[in-house]
Amino acid sequence: MNIERTMEFILNQQARFEANQAKFEANFAKADQRFLKAEKRLDRAEKRLDRLERVVSQTARVVGQLASASLRFRNEIRRSQIETDRHLKATAARLDVLSDVVDKFIRGNGKRGRPS
Repeated sequence: MNIERTMEFILNQQARFEANQAKFEANFAKADQRFLKAEKRLDRAEKRLDRLERVVSQTARVVGQLASASLRFRNEIRRSQIETDRHLKATAARLDVLSDVVDKFIRGNGKRGRPS
């Protein structure tokens, strides 16, 4: 066995191992940086999602309040329409009575003469 060749082989192997180790460490560092960037993007996405959830929750609450107010408003309008219809019917009935009184008065004046 040739010691020089064996030592040269071992040194070449060690040099290749160290070069591969350096490449591995560089690739690992790049992967680590990509992982850190991805983690930051995920954190930002989670914060945006949290904000969106709050906005959706607030929007749902406001829509619910608007729906309730709309129902109350619609019911109030219906009550108002019912009340208005009652007043109109009562007014129409009074106008009919007044019309009858005026009609009788005018017809009665023709028979009895004019009051002084």
